Amino acid sequence: MLSKLYKVKSLRSLLEVFWGTLEARYLHDQHIKSSGSIDKGLENVLIRWGDKLNNYSSKEENSHCPIFIFSAGWRSGSTLVQRLVFSSGKYFIWGEPYGGAGIIEHLAEQFSAFSQRWPVEKNFLSSFFREKKDLNNICYKWIANLTPDIQYFIQSHRKFLETLFYDPIKEYFTQWGLKEVRLGYGHALYLHFLYPRARFILLVRNPLEAYRSYKRFRRWYVRIPFKPVFTPFSFAKHWNELANDFLLAKERVGAFLLKYEDLVYRPDKVWDKLENYLAINMKRDVLTKKVGSSSPNRIKLSLLEVMVIKYICKYSALKFGYNL
Repeated sequence: MLSKLYKVKSLRSLLEVFWGTLEARYLHDQHIKSSGSIDKGLENVLIRWGDKLNNYSSKEENSHCPIFIFSAGWRSGSTLVQRLVFSSGKYFIWGEPYGGAGIIEHLAEQFSAFSQRWPVEKNFLSSFFREKKDLNNICYKWIANLTPDIQYFIQSHRKFLETLFYDPIKEYFTQWGLKEVRLGYGHALYLHFLYPRARFILLVRNPLEAYRSYKRFRRWYVRIPFKPVFTPFSFAKHWNELANDFLLAKERVGAFLLKYEDLVYRPDKVWDKLENYLAINMKRDVLTKKVGSSSPNRIKLSLLEVMVIKYICKYSALKFGYNL
């Protein structure tokens, strides 16, 4: 309908003032259809340059096998799992490093712009020269959008993460990883894209009990200062979003879905499976040594708090066997 109106000369100028040109609208629609999310962007990168990226992968990059512990919000046992992996003596696991700054979220979000049309490959540096002498004439070419080739973009992401998380500990540990309470589906795909050999633990806890433990804090953030988690509403929404994300991510990244209750109260049910998945041996006595824990049983939830969490999380919680 809109394209027909653009063909009316008397309306075209008016439409272009408020909507832009017809060509711009068409290209915008194409970008919307093929991009706009991390998973779509990563898919486009693989479709367009997958073969090239495989050719540029190095032995050093393939040697990294990080462990990423994702928890559906706070107070769900992520620190306990972090300590267990530490006990192997092989992995150094960071704890929500610079979490409030959204480091991994911001890095992953860069891929949401990648579509079937953008970036334009003719703007890559390799399109301008085949040997050094070509660079001498580059000043006579249209270079307004001159861009490093895609493999350098990918390598820069790995280099950033490894400089921050591996370099400080590489003299003492052979592998690294981190635990987070903010990361979901797209972030798991992003990290799996960078590190195909990575292992993921997706950790959930009954949202009522998780909030009961969180209630004495109620001052933390998903991202500082824009996404505070001060209320049962914000806590439940965060838990619900991540829990649903975990169900989507489990198969895509080959993750281990772990319930807090199984690990703490029924460890025999999951212990061997978890060790086999991570390919490490952990010290089981870590489970019995509490560090910095609170006493959530003493904290009571109001009827309103219970109603809020049940209303937001009920159906997602059922998928994990939690009958709220």
